[in-house]
Amino acid sequence: MTDAAIAALNQDWRSLSGPTDVLAFAAQDPDLDGLPAQPAGPGAEAAALELGDIVISLDTAERQAPEHGHSLERELLFLASHGLLHLLGWDHPDDEALAAMLARQEALLSACGPQPGVVARVAGRPFQS
Repeated sequence: MTDAAIAALNQDWRSLSGPTDVLAFAAQDPDLDGLPAQPAGPGAEAAALELGDIVISLDTAERQAPEHGHSLERELLFLASHGLLHLLGWDHPDDEALAAMLARQEALLSACGPQPGVVARVAGRPFQS
């Protein structure tokens, strides 16, 4: 998504002007306690659970990646994980909550690791191994 497109969403949904890097739109009530239990463990067949939508500005991600000293792929994964945590109920109203959320993002990214080609497809670019 472009900065112009995400700026329009930011204005419409958050009454904030200008672009942002990532927006998350929850499909469920923020109180996740009412959701059906999901099977756990290896081989468990989990039912699909729609959490919502994550929208990332590729323009902003391309600017932020060098500012943070990492690749565009890392920035997109970071922003996607941030949006995912918002859909799971995380928020950062203060510095302490932001630090906890950022630590959780790093743990999530470390556990999952990048998957070849995923970010290239998200960015609308051909995958090159």
